[in-house]
Amino acid sequence: MRRAACSSAGSAGFTAPPSLFYVRFHRGHQLADVPACPAHGLLAIDFHVDTILLRRLYVLVVIEVATRRVHLLGATANPDHAWVVQQARNLVMDLDQQTRRYRFLIRDRDGKYSAAFDEVFAAEGIEVVNIPAKTPLVDCYIERWDAASANSAPTGC
Repeated sequence: MRRAACSSAGSAGFTAPPSLFYVRFHRGHQLADVPACPAHGLLAIDFHVDTILLRRLYVLVVIEVATRRVHLLGATANPDHAWVVQQARNLVMDLDQQTRRYRFLIRDRDGKYSAAFDEVFAAEGIEVVNIPAKTPLVDCYIERWDAASANSAPTGC
């Protein structure tokens, strides 16, 4: 059954790079600890940076990997710890009872994510996993969305 789910996920474009399974996370987790189909139970978060009217904006984005549902949490010119924590609280409130479906939140090692950010998800039973430095393939889901959104954005009026 799990194999069928993974093969259907693979046919839908949910293919994880082979290197994803060999990376050791900082808490001793390997991606092998995640269910057999890597997309199941995962959230991925990152900042999408865009320039609009000569102003740089940081958009905080979360992807439900299994469904490819994208949550745009907020946009600001100056993200700080307090803003990021508040956006995490807003996401948890929006997900409401669905938070128990998720086991891991994959994020990079950006300094804007504080311990308070991790605690918001830990309170819901979602473990925050920092990806190793300089390994963008581990967070391939959010990186792929970021590249696709940059390529499909309108360039002019």
